[in-house]
Amino acid sequence: MEMLPAPAPADNPEEERKVKDRVKDYYASASDNSDLTGTVNKLYEKVVSAFRDKSNQNKDIERYWDIYNCKLNDNQQYHGDNQIYVPICRDAVEAMVRRTSNTLFPESGHYVDVIAESGDMPFAKMALLDHYVDVSGLPLTAKSLIRQGYVEGQFSVYLDWKTFRENETRRIPLRTVVDGVEVLGPEGEYDIEDDTLTIGRPDAVVLAAGDLAVHPPTANSIDEAIEMGGFVAIALRVTDGWIDTMERNKVISRSKGDELKRRLKDSQQNTGSQDQQPNPAKSATESAGVKYSAGNTFALVYQVWTKLELDGDEKELSVIHYGGADLVLSVKRTPYWRDHVPVLSEPDIKLEGSFWGRSRLDPVEQMQYQANDLKNIGQDSAQYSLLPIVLADPNSAPQYSSMSINMAALWKVDPNAVRFEHFDNTAPIAEELIAGLKSQIYESLGLSDAMIPLQKGKMTQAMVAQNQQVALANISDEVFRIERGVFEPLIERWAEYDEQYRDKNLMIRVYGELGMAARMLNIEPYQFNARYIFKWRGTSAFTSAQKIQQKIAMMNVLRGIPPQMMGGKKLNFAPAVEEITEETFGARVARKILEDPAEQFSVDPKLENEMLQAQLPVEIHPTDDDQKHIMAHFPILKVQPDNTWARMHITLHQAQLKAKAMAAQQEQMKGLQGAPGAQGQPGAPGTPRPGAMPAPPKRGQQNPPGTIHPDNMQDPGAMPRNM
Repeated sequence: MEMLPAPAPADNPEEERKVKDRVKDYYASASDNSDLTGTVNKLYEKVVSAFRDKSNQNKDIERYWDIYNCKLNDNQQYHGDNQIYVPICRDAVEAMVRRTSNTLFPESGHYVDVIAESGDMPFAKMALLDHYVDVSGLPLTAKSLIRQGYVEGQFSVYLDWKTFRENETRRIPLRTVVDGVEVLGPEGEYDIEDDTLTIGRPDAVVLAAGDLAVHPPTANSIDEAIEMGGFVAIALRVTDGWIDTMERNKVISRSKGDELKRRLKDSQQNTGSQDQQPNPAKSATESAGVKYSAGNTFALVYQVWTKLELDGDEKELSVIHYGGADLVLSVKRTPYWRDHVPVLSEPDIKLEGSFWGRSRLDPVEQMQYQANDLKNIGQDSAQYSLLPIVLADPNSAPQYSSMSINMAALWKVDPNAVRFEHFDNTAPIAEELIAGLKSQIYESLGLSDAMIPLQKGKMTQAMVAQNQQVALANISDEVFRIERGVFEPLIERWAEYDEQYRDKNLMIRVYGELGMAARMLNIEPYQFNARYIFKWRGTSAFTSAQKIQQKIAMMNVLRGIPPQMMGGKKLNFAPAVEEITEETFGARVARKILEDPAEQFSVDPKLENEMLQAQLPVEIHPTDDDQKHIMAHFPILKVQPDNTWARMHITLHQAQLKAKAMAAQQEQMKGLQGAPGAQGQPGAPGTPRPGAMPAPPKRGQQNPPGTIHPDNMQDPGAMPRNM
């Protein structure tokens, strides 16, 4: 959470003045008796009270995490020899996390769809956001976010822009000029160059529900709470490193930072001892085996977002950092150009009249405790049943104290004076009861047998189809809510941060390998000159399998419509073919299957020379000026006569030049040869007739692997074959 200062736009005094206002600390420049000082001081008590009012919620969340971490507590009614925790809820939560994360992040690596207000598809913007999703580690962060949302009942994430500075030392080959062409110098001669790189990218940090306070708590969203005159507060546990970063970014002054360090060193930081804010991160770390020691202290800082009157009568979104009741670190305008609180929070199960949601584990909590008691009772009973009970008459067997249980033991007693008994083994009964509780827990959490196949016995085809229908419906509904409430706003904020903070061109990899320029795209910094609509592709990509079959069927129908019935419109199947191919094979393979000559860009011969001199293979492209390339590559053979790759590359250019000359003398084929549905031409053998629809197998023929059976189609309008 670096909160970088807003950069000033160049050559724009008005914008520069606004940016300076975002850097100014209004609390430091205000007098002690000003309205701003009084408002900020009173707000601190409200923030502390808001966190204190969350004590019941924090206790509930602590119990839910005990269930997930399989930690026995005082809610167990049975206390015997065994201390076993049945991980029913943990397994269920992990199954939900897997299905949700797999749906949110398609294997194709294409996560975001962007549509400009003009209706165009900004492919560079989409490639940039997909790049940010990968480099930020969002797929891994999303698993923690989803898991926390299911356990705590709230999906909360803090968004920011991070910068990294790296010192890089590179070995630069020496260059020379031969016949006016710059080429590499003698092999083995290099120069050493040092450089400092500044890398920036968006970041997302998962927030625990206990570390977030929203006032009023009856607001439906964060934006609504701010507009109602409320606030959003975040509890930050910080150390000296965070304080140094905030001073470097000019979020807090050096004097305030030094005072907070002094209190941290002396263990006199007021908010840490007075407010008793719980630490969810500490509990999570302890469950992983890491323990906190007395020497590791932290400072509790409240970051509060609210609207304040700073310069004039109009209230503006501001951020306040409290280091204690008597230590206000800073009061500033929001550093972001677009006034948004950098927090996204969406309830899992929305409760009417409350900002917060309900945990998935709340309805099944008591069933989990009962399953634990039954398991421990059954295990104790099973252990007792393995040990025989020896009944001996002390009058007839006075030596009963010497009757030890051992191999080949000899008991010098009357056999009629000894009798063996056994405890009844109730473990099978307990397991049956646990199985019933497990089934009910899975049903309450929306899990089907298709997700956790633990049911005994063989399932019929109808049962499998029904489970798949239920699973698809549940997944689509749940993931759709998370997409709309968290991931689509997240991508929009990241695009805004990119517009604000990135001031250098960015080279990113796009889909396909059709040449150097086709797979590496140079994206310039964006300006506020267009508005975009951002859509997350999770659910749409997840349900695309059956849609592909329906699209192919519709294409067959459209192909058979006579031109006179089209009302002057023309059919263009290229977009549909591209979409079907990409959804079927993935974006990377699809670009190899469908080659677009417009994307086979010609690479600069100078850049190809660098690759050829480094003994790297370089492909030729149909749009290359072969004569120009041949003339540019020949000097390499003068310096490196044994360069096989350069000689082969020149040969390929010569062959392509000859092929182009021959092709120019031939007539190009016009029209489609034997295309099904073309006017006046019969259909090609083996192709479907116009209007053909996917049908069930006939006479024992089998569809290709992966084909969705008509009985399993998610579309409620798709009826089974037999009723």
